[in-house]
Amino acid sequence: MVDPKKAAKLIRQHFEELTTEQFVENLHRSCPEVFEDNQRSHPPQNTSTPISSDKAQQQKS
Repeated sequence: MVDPKKAAKLIRQHFEELTTEQFVENLHRSCPEVFEDNQRSHPPQNTSTPISSDKAQQQKS
């Protein structure tokens, strides 16, 4: 059985360390249909701008 507190901690840590660009790249790989209309004009870019925990909290709101 999964411990909900441990799972929440791991998920929170993952998204705090993930950059916006990494998230979008992962989304392109896992759900390409989301980007079918924009894929030709806006391919994913590989820049590393980490999301600070402050920004992550703001995005959750």
